[in-house]
Amino acid sequence: MDDRRRNDYPTAYTTAAHPHAAPPITTSPEPTRAGGRFPGEVHRDWSYADGPGFTAMPHQTISPSFVTGTAADVRLYHAEIARLRHLLASTQSACAQQVTALRQRGEQAFVQQRNLLSGQIESLQQKLTSLQRENQQSQQSHAQEIVGVRNQLSQARRCAETANRQIVDLKQELANVATAASTEQQELQRSCESIVTRHHATIAEHLATIENLQKRVDDQEQILKHWRAAQEQAVQLSEWYESEHERDRARFAELSEDFAQFRSRTNEELTLCDDEIATLEATAGILATDHETVELINADLDHLNAKLESELQSLQVDLESVVAQSTRDGQEAQRVIERLRGELHEARVRLGAVSEEKQSLIETVANLKETADDFDASLFAKDQEIDATKRLVAETQRQLEQLRRENAGLASQNDQMRNRVRDVNNEVERLQSELADAKNRVEQAEAAVDEREHQLREIQSAARAADANALLRASEAEQQYAVELERLEAELAEQKESQDHRSNHEAAAQTRIAELEDALAESRRAVSASSAENDRLQQTIDQLGRRIADLEMAAETKAEQVTSLQAALADLQREASENEQENALLTSDSLDRKQQLAEFADRLASAQHTIEQQQKSLDEKEQQLESLQQSPPENESGTQTLEAVRAELETEFQARWSAQVRESEQHQLTLRERHHQNELNLQRTIDGLQRQIQELVDQRASFESQQAEATEQIRALQTEVDHWAQHKRPIDEVNRLSAELSRRIGQHAREREALLWRIEQLQTVRNLARAA
Repeated sequence: MDDRRRNDYPTAYTTAAHPHAAPPITTSPEPTRAGGRFPGEVHRDWSYADGPGFTAMPHQTISPSFVTGTAADVRLYHAEIARLRHLLASTQSACAQQVTALRQRGEQAFVQQRNLLSGQIESLQQKLTSLQRENQQSQQSHAQEIVGVRNQLSQARRCAETANRQIVDLKQELANVATAASTEQQELQRSCESIVTRHHATIAEHLATIENLQKRVDDQEQILKHWRAAQEQAVQLSEWYESEHERDRARFAELSEDFAQFRSRTNEELTLCDDEIATLEATAGILATDHETVELINADLDHLNAKLESELQSLQVDLESVVAQSTRDGQEAQRVIERLRGELHEARVRLGAVSEEKQSLIETVANLKETADDFDASLFAKDQEIDATKRLVAETQRQLEQLRRENAGLASQNDQMRNRVRDVNNEVERLQSELADAKNRVEQAEAAVDEREHQLREIQSAARAADANALLRASEAEQQYAVELERLEAELAEQKESQDHRSNHEAAAQTRIAELEDALAESRRAVSASSAENDRLQQTIDQLGRRIADLEMAAETKAEQVTSLQAALADLQREASENEQENALLTSDSLDRKQQLAEFADRLASAQHTIEQQQKSLDEKEQQLESLQQSPPENESGTQTLEAVRAELETEFQARWSAQVRESEQHQLTLRERHHQNELNLQRTIDGLQRQIQELVDQRASFESQQAEATEQIRALQTEVDHWAQHKRPIDEVNRLSAELSRRIGQHAREREALLWRIEQLQTVRNLARAA
């Protein structure tokens, strides 16, 4: 506030101290210029629009876009509003006190001047009465009175000049106040622009936060796709394992039936062999006495031997072809198993890649959390700076200027923040392009995975066909083994000397039967264990299915949340446009106030012109008064004429003074109504901003809860990944089945070799017997 309004008045300032105070009216014969001065010369109410009563104009120019995203910012914002309201109330009270003091001083000066003028009028009336009574001495006293009146007139002129100087000072002060008001208005406008910029920066930060959340949702959806692919692979692996298990179960059932048939057939053949041995012994006793019968039997035996040799040769050829085919089938099965192992290794590698990608996502989330912590720290630092700035605002005018300079520095920082936001937007665009590339790569990887799955299915079908062929050939080999065993039984029946060897063979057969029974029990235990493992895997698959359904529901919920966030973003953008419109309205209001200042200047010029015209009329009336005083009145008619002129002047003065006062009061009432309306609009704007701030706080809380839920889901998925990484039993079961198949193929090969060796021994014994 300008101190010249309190202590820089000139010492000769006795009248017109207040714009509502009436100027003095002299009763001397020679009227003073102060008596003809009208109060319209200094209309202090015109300065109310830009004077001290409106120093709290920041209430009218505070932008409604002063929005922050935390509860601390809301409290600081309310504290700033309370401080500005207190500053407005204190300024208004100070202005009201100053106006009251000025009005009291003006009224006191007006009363003093009126009393002085009343005394002067009474003295002049007494002098006129004395002049009428003493007509003889009127010439000398009249000359002395004229000299005294002229002295009073000169004194009144000096007072008028002093009043004119005061008017000039007041005009200069009014111009200074208008300049200060315009400067403050410009500064407030710049502050409003900086606040709007800060609001846009806050909106940009919320947009960046929403984009980060959208990116996290996309990452979660990508992870969900990977988990779905892994689950499908696990399901396919379990289906393949189930089919292998069913096939092994069928093979085991067939082997059990074949073993039962082989055992029953062996028992029957042993019984037949015993009967034939008894018959042959009786026949040998008979043939011992009958040489011809023996020769016939030898001929039959030679014929049978030749037939047996031809059959053995054909059997050996078939056996070699079967062994070669079995070897090729074993090699093919081994290659298929190796290929399956390679596919499993690739699946493990892909799972490891997914785990690494998940780890990188977790690290990215941690980095984002660190960035959020840094941003919160910077916000806290900004809050501390704002608190310091608010403490500085409560100080003197010099500290207010320093605060404005700091606000200019904050505007530059806001520009820097805008540049940073622009860089962040560019980075977000780059990350979006990288995300699109990553999505393309993921699609290519999914296509490759589909192709690999197709190849894996073909390999599985080929493996199943190979297993079927192997089983068929094994059954054929077993049939051939049964035929050979029958032939061996016949040979044993024909050869008496091989009775010991037959007993050994029976013992070996019993041992083989015991081994087969042990293998059967072991196979049953393996089947029960595999069925239990299969049931556990089925339960795990069901749990994974339910988990995937929950994840799909969570993904749908997140999609709905993203849609709501996009709607909230659209609302924020719409509110930002509304705030910009309000800023435009404030700018137009500022232009209107500038126009009002221009109108005030025009009115001041017109008032100056009116004052000059009144000064001219006052000079003319002074000349008329001087002419009247130069011709001294002889009777009562001159006195009445002078009193009529004075009454007319006083009446005109009072009428003009009342009109000026009414106009000033009307203007002040209009300004008060406008100020009250602006305060109501500001309060409504503040309430709307508070609601927006609360909504933003709620949205931030919901974002944090969603982030916590996403983190918890990531942790649960990581736990499941670790669990399935440790769970390798399906792969071990596949390896075990492959080893069992190889073992059985080798066992069949060894049995064929044993049969060939036995056939060779029988041929050797036959040749020796024939030679003997």
